[in-house]
Amino acid sequence: MRRDSEVEQQVLRSLQLDSAISSREICVESRDGLVTLSGTVPSYHESSAIYFATRRAPGVCDVINLINVKDNGLLIPASPKDRLGPLPLPWFAFTGVVRRSQAQTHEKRKQQSR
Repeated sequence: MRRDSEVEQQVLRSLQLDSAISSREICVESRDGLVTLSGTVPSYHESSAIYFATRRAPGVCDVINLINVKDNGLLIPASPKDRLGPLPLPWFAFTGVVRRSQAQTHEKRKQQSR
């Protein structure tokens, strides 16, 4: 497992390389692969780009997105549903054994056999 400082450097490098990200005032903290993002950006598009660039960085296991959006001078705090990124996958997606599409196929076969 990578050290926390290495993961943070990988995330910062990933953010710098993404052309959709113009903000440079993003705080990145890592603890055992769990990366917490904070700061303020001008749009939801950029907040999303930062989240996905962070997910792609080596050593990142999960991301907590605490980034606020400042739109037309109005500060919009990160909502609780946005903090963990997109909608969560079902439990079996995290086991590494069954992919989501495989699980859906399995469910269809089980229903057909009844």
